[in-house]
Amino acid sequence: MAGGQVENQVGNVREWLFTPRLRFASFDELNAWLADRCLKIAAERRHPEVAERTIAEVFAEEKAALIPYRGPFDGFHEVQVRASKTCLVRFDRNRYSVAARAANRPVALRAYADRIEVRLDGEVVAEHRRVFGRDRTIYDPWHYVPALVRKPGALRNGAPFRDWVLPPMLARVRRRLGCGDAADRQFVEILAAAADVGVEAVEAACAEALAGGPCTSAVVLNYLTRGRQTAPPEPLPTAPPLRLPPAAAGCRRLPTVPVTMRFVPTTGRPIVERHEVLDLMSRLHLSGMRAAFDEVMREGLRREHGVQRILGDLLKAEVAEKQARSIRYRLAAAKLPLSKELVDFDFSASPVNADLVRDLHGGNLLAPPRNVVLVGGTGSGKSHLAIAIAVNCIRNGARGRFFDVVDLVNRLEAEAREGRAGKLTEQLCRVDLVVLDELGYLPFPQSGGQLLFHLINRLYERTAIVVTTNLAFADWPSVFGDAKMTTALLDRLTHHCDILETGNESWRLKTRS
Repeated sequence: MAGGQVENQVGNVREWLFTPRLRFASFDELNAWLADRCLKIAAERRHPEVAERTIAEVFAEEKAALIPYRGPFDGFHEVQVRASKTCLVRFDRNRYSVAARAANRPVALRAYADRIEVRLDGEVVAEHRRVFGRDRTIYDPWHYVPALVRKPGALRNGAPFRDWVLPPMLARVRRRLGCGDAADRQFVEILAAAADVGVEAVEAACAEALAGGPCTSAVVLNYLTRGRQTAPPEPLPTAPPLRLPPAAAGCRRLPTVPVTMRFVPTTGRPIVERHEVLDLMSRLHLSGMRAAFDEVMREGLRREHGVQRILGDLLKAEVAEKQARSIRYRLAAAKLPLSKELVDFDFSASPVNADLVRDLHGGNLLAPPRNVVLVGGTGSGKSHLAIAIAVNCIRNGARGRFFDVVDLVNRLEAEAREGRAGKLTEQLCRVDLVVLDELGYLPFPQSGGQLLFHLINRLYERTAIVVTTNLAFADWPSVFGDAKMTTALLDRLTHHCDILETGNESWRLKTRS
């Protein structure tokens, strides 16, 4: 035994000492090398099922029957994180900036192989090229333009604006304006306009201003307004002016008394040291405050914030962290097969009622509980819409659960065989939303249909149900095997219900190459 361990260790040491470590200038070079190695191995190794031929030879024959995939593979890892007060999210030991409106709010971070995408309520608020290593901060200066409106001086020394490569015309206007506080304020006004109407429109206005002579923020914004002018709207009818009776008109407004708080400064050793504060936060499970402590204290001391404001910033960080953690937990408990967003659905290519979908997506199916039935052909977007509605409801505080109908029936039958019938039903009665996907795609026994009927009967007017199916209601008895039971089920399911038709045209077939 000892000899085997020695030989194993000697083999490990030989591998560490004599195996060369590969180095590549970029990931593209690494991927090219890996692809080449895979092809060589496939050409050398025998196929596991057709021993007389290599893997490459068998693949060459099968390749002609494969359907090519159009576009890049949409594979990502999504986590719920908190955007800090300084508009940064942390992932894999690096930090990435997000739009200012996402500060101190829970956001969904999608990590792709080559990029990082951050979404707030389904809307993309940041997209960066993914970096590897650790302790790097990636800024997009446009994310911080709203903060510049309040503090123009940060344009000269703020970390996000160092080495900022401006578009050509904006850079020329920046040089023309010169340096100083007044120049910073004017340039920030132009940047704020670019954040609202787009860089291209402001670039065109800057070019006109530079060609015309004087170049100030007022001139640039004037050119921008003239280029975007539209016909004035029709005047709206106005109500007659309000006239107060003499007694009311003579009332005097009571003076407001400002409430002030004074804090007596202390001298000598601080009552609690930093490490003691962090330890207390850990013991109280205040992970959000602990993570934001150094950042909030550093900024508060630098800007001379009061105690209440510093404490408020720490509490906001804790609330945002708890919200992100709660969303992570509820999304994991929902068992969604993948993440889908409503903004990614192409309504122009589907006959579905877009306004009703957006209304349901906002959570109007939860209070009071309503049901939704999505009817359409394969690949028409039923599951996409159902998942997007469920995800947004869960982000807004609801508890949900996703099931493939056949898997659900199998679980209900397994519980009945094991003598635990009704346990899953009781659990689902405590959630706010249940998604039943792909009803009618695969048959199930009549006993399973009876258990599914019992479940929907228990959820009736307690829990919102979203069903996706490729069958018309007239064909449902063929799935459940009992026409009377199916009629009773549809009576309950469609009582408080919105029916959405997604058509029969498959998006997958239409977009394949």
